[in-house]
Amino acid sequence: MCKYINKRIGRLRGWFRALGDPSRVKIFCRLCGCEEAQPVSEVYRARGMDVDLSVVSRHLAQMRDCGLVSAERRGRTVLYRANARAMAKELRELAEVLEECPCCDCEC
Repeated sequence: MCKYINKRIGRLRGWFRALGDPSRVKIFCRLCGCEEAQPVSEVYRARGMDVDLSVVSRHLAQMRDCGLVSAERRGRTVLYRANARAMAKELRELAEVLEECPCCDCEC
């Protein structure tokens, strides 16, 4: 694999690792469906969350660290928002690179 593609995939590795957990997928999908940023307590109240509030908080921190969500502090509350558009843009750009890369033309 060429170095350029490897570098791009390296940036996405954290996203894929974070979304490898079903609870984090539920949390991310919940945030994608919200127009406004949400506190941990609202994410926790979402249907289908079968983990403790502290676990939801840790999952959100992991997703924040890899860039899937952004966090904004308002007083004592931290609000989370999905970075779905940025993720979609990055994935589209990776697809374009893969389509144009000459080392991806092999039919192995």
